[in-house]
Amino acid sequence: MHEFELGVLKSVLKHLIQILYAMDPTLISMLNERFSTILPFGIDGIRHFPPNVAEMRQRVARHFEDMLQVCRICSIPAFEGLFPAKDDAIIRMLLFYLSEWHALAKLRMHSDNSLTRLDEALKRLAAKIWRFQKYTCNAFKTHELPNYMRTIRVFGTTDSYTTQTGELAHCMIKKFYRCTNKRDVATGFAKQERQQTHIRRQLGDHTSQEITLDDASPDETELLSELHHVMRPLQHNAFNLASFLRENQSDPAVKNFVPKMKFDGDEHSFTDDECNDLWIIGVNYTMYDIHREQDIMWPGTGCFIMTLSWEDEPNAHPFWYCQVIRAFHIKVLHVGLNARCRSPQTMELLWVCWLGVEPGYSCSFWEAKLPKVGFVPETDDNAFGFLDPSFVVHGCHLIPSFSDGHTTSL
Repeated sequence: MHEFELGVLKSVLKHLIQILYAMDPTLISMLNERFSTILPFGIDGIRHFPPNVAEMRQRVARHFEDMLQVCRICSIPAFEGLFPAKDDAIIRMLLFYLSEWHALAKLRMHSDNSLTRLDEALKRLAAKIWRFQKYTCNAFKTHELPNYMRTIRVFGTTDSYTTQTGELAHCMIKKFYRCTNKRDVATGFAKQERQQTHIRRQLGDHTSQEITLDDASPDETELLSELHHVMRPLQHNAFNLASFLRENQSDPAVKNFVPKMKFDGDEHSFTDDECNDLWIIGVNYTMYDIHREQDIMWPGTGCFIMTLSWEDEPNAHPFWYCQVIRAFHIKVLHVGLNARCRSPQTMELLWVCWLGVEPGYSCSFWEAKLPKVGFVPETDDNAFGFLDPSFVVHGCHLIPSFSDGHTTSL
């Protein structure tokens, strides 16, 4: 996929930026500001963007891949609204179907059905490219995208091979050449390559030793990966719950704080002197290719999660979304009528701010639009609440809808 990310995708982004320059140079500053506002996500997911995305200088493939992921995740937010209405719709659909084809081509497990969908996605992408060339910009670079489906059928998924190694080999050769005596070049290359390989292996052994020195044994590490979630304490962030509620009693988020902690109508008694720790959340889940993955999240700004929807209406959205404000590990005493154990117990809770699907917003795959969510108004009694961590599917990356402006209220 290296030739796609530094070929087709780079060509598209370059042309879009040039169009913005031709329209109004101040739009470039707005574009850079939008990208700088986007938070990173995951360990190897979306990273921090460079301060000036529009320059596109000394950028590696992962930067363009991240820009594409931003377009795929949240309805093309970075470029949305910067172009005239007619061109904006064409560009939005082009970026959407580029994202669709890119996502299908990068799958680590394929079937006949997924390859058929990849072929259909290519046809839709070709139609959008033709429309973009005819009505918006007549210069475009496409590479050999039709060959991907045939190549995957013969050689396997695209993560098994890459042209990046050969394309970047010249950089290593130039670096080695500067360190040779310029006479016996081949021997100098061989010595330097062996030295780098030896150093790389030593660093790899040292890294593996550091990992095994962790508090958890290999058996415990494997066991933790099989659990649904792991919540780790940060002792320096411990605080008193009763004091916290008194100090923030005017905050709408703490309204009916303790009553909302009740489960199944049973009463729980919370001690005033019990400290409640802020925790790091690790949610384990199985990917489509049967690999286990983990989302590491820190409660606060940018910590969004998704859970299965409990709505049963026709055409209801399948997921609910919320922002994790804090995560608690609390000592409780169950005093309800149905209590099975009246000794103090430990309870894990996520204090969340709920988000809902945007009312009146139409979204579908064929419209090249993804769902749009927003915070539930603070006047709603269910705007804030608590969630059992076992209900979390995994983390999600939400990007502001820049074209809708800013607001200071929920």
